[in-house]
Amino acid sequence: MVVTGKKAVDTRASWMEWLGLTNEQKAQYAAKIDLSTDEGLRFVFSDTLKDAEWFKDMPGKGFYKACVQYVRFGNQGAAQGSPRAWMLDGFGLWAHLVPDIGLPIVILAMNILRELGLQPGMPEHFPHIIYKPPGGAALGTHHDQMSPMELLSNLEIHLATTDGSTLEWVKKHGCQMLAHLDGGKGENDGATYTIGPMTPAKLYVCLKAFSDGKLTDSDHEHWNSQPRGKINLNWENHIDEFNAILGKNHMDPIGKIPAAPGVADTYVNETGHLLLWPVGWPHGSFGDSGSKGDVQGSRITVTMPITIAGSTQHEIPQILDRLKHMGTLATSGGSAEEYQEAQDWLMDSDRKVRPWLRDSIPDQQWAAMPGPQKAKVTRFVKQYADGNSHAFPQVVCDFIRCQDASAILGGPVGPFQPISVKKETVNDYLAYLDRMVSTSNSGPSASMPAVEEDDEVCDDDDGPIPPVEEQGLPMLNSMLMERPRGWHKPPPVAVLNGDVRLVKVKQPWATHLVMGLKDCENRTWCLNPQTGFPAWVIVVSSKCKPKKADLNECSRRLLLDGHDLFAKKVTESDYDIRVMVGMIQIQGCYAPDSLPWATVWHNPPDFAWMVSDAWEFDNPIPLDKKDKFQTQISLSTCEEKGYGYKDKIEQEIALLEEEERYEKANAMLPLLVRLP
Repeated sequence: MVVTGKKAVDTRASWMEWLGLTNEQKAQYAAKIDLSTDEGLRFVFSDTLKDAEWFKDMPGKGFYKACVQYVRFGNQGAAQGSPRAWMLDGFGLWAHLVPDIGLPIVILAMNILRELGLQPGMPEHFPHIIYKPPGGAALGTHHDQMSPMELLSNLEIHLATTDGSTLEWVKKHGCQMLAHLDGGKGENDGATYTIGPMTPAKLYVCLKAFSDGKLTDSDHEHWNSQPRGKINLNWENHIDEFNAILGKNHMDPIGKIPAAPGVADTYVNETGHLLLWPVGWPHGSFGDSGSKGDVQGSRITVTMPITIAGSTQHEIPQILDRLKHMGTLATSGGSAEEYQEAQDWLMDSDRKVRPWLRDSIPDQQWAAMPGPQKAKVTRFVKQYADGNSHAFPQVVCDFIRCQDASAILGGPVGPFQPISVKKETVNDYLAYLDRMVSTSNSGPSASMPAVEEDDEVCDDDDGPIPPVEEQGLPMLNSMLMERPRGWHKPPPVAVLNGDVRLVKVKQPWATHLVMGLKDCENRTWCLNPQTGFPAWVIVVSSKCKPKKADLNECSRRLLLDGHDLFAKKVTESDYDIRVMVGMIQIQGCYAPDSLPWATVWHNPPDFAWMVSDAWEFDNPIPLDKKDKFQTQISLSTCEEKGYGYKDKIEQEIALLEEEERYEKANAMLPLLVRLP
């Protein structure tokens, strides 16, 4: 601990008083600032220590206070705004600590994005800690990653296209994600909030009015001039004016919405939750001391800096190098050469990141930019993110160095080494990224023997395929269309008046077809609907219980296709038999050499019924006891026989439409997903 001048003399005298205490007394005082308790965190990170009765008369309190400040300010003797300090809004030095739990959660988040029809790209940052202590400060409403003028321009361009939806915006410009591991569930423990419900059109209307100076007491000129980074805008002060403008444009009002259980709790449980919102959307967080009750909790969060492939988000290849070296320095059993290389890289790492930032600004815009803004951009070239809290990333070495590295290189053992990312975890993450790239570039799978058929003549051929390393997967043909995935509208009821077929499919394949996970049905014959393609098929699960071999094969293909979450849940009890499980849209039936997109689900030489959309029924519809159809039957024939299927299917479509309306109403709330 570095203390100088008169303060050093006073601290030394106080230290002598501290040494005069018994071990029992020292332990009692140390317990007061135990960082594993809310009370201890409150004394260290807020300004309440001086008011504690036990502190006023304690022996050695000057030394005791200096120790608290050492923890609080990172031995800088600085204010809470220092990027080298632990800051009350959760940033500061935490921005350079990558917890070992962070990378597995990133993998989980990337899988969720793929389930939503979004293709994750390579990382733009590493997952770091945001730690908001009891009494921690609120984070004001802001947006990230775009300057105000960029955001307005991008919104205007986006709304001029044929699809101005939020999903398309995310595909173009990406999203932001956080994982709240502890806290963040209400206004008293730092919950994230958004301004919404928001859409691209509503966001443009509000920001355009603000930018044009149409709101009272707005510092719009300053806002307009901001470069990329964290762009603050006090939406709360202008919410009534924003809503008046939205009303004139026949748009629904907006407000401050906590992204927390109780607001959108369908996907949340007590173990933590994952948040997702589009880049450019206004958001912030509450402090850890609210007005409701006396509870002041804390919040522990890990950032999820994941890019969307093909979007305007920038990946930074050096991030992977940084993770490798952090994992090496924090993991025991390494060699002297490995530790030295890792430490040297990390100590020089502030000059290895974001060289693209200046290059991303057009020359004309750069020439017109004021000098202070140019200086700010140039300074950011040496930092990991657009903000002061990410400065000085090289200080991380003294926080994560393992005992073996300390013995070889010198320097302290890092106090955060136990939670810091380790070499094995980094290797698992890099292997996942390799698999993700391989999967996105893979072609159709190799031909394999047909699965044994049951007595219902279900010829769905979904047999096993070779492991990836045996396939020699070809690069994806550039002429193939993008695989259709993602949020979708329910099928119109009117399609039931056409040539709709009921087709029997064995489990587990039937369920995964209607869930939209399996995008190809293998058959030895072609579907030939009278109304042409796209064709509509009601998927009926056959009477056969799923076989263990099929469950294992289904799990393996789900893994190959990037559906890791679902692959872990493939058990016999998950599947209903002899019921209509849902509805799919068949784009066409294709020979093995003419598939419209690459899929891991096709088994040549069968025909590929390529699934372009899918809907799972909320309530599977049982077959009539008299219905003994084998492979397929038309819905119209079933109606002639009096089975009454059509009315029940219409009821399920109505439920899907109701769910769609709910999703639209809540579309701009951050997506919340429970963490296992």
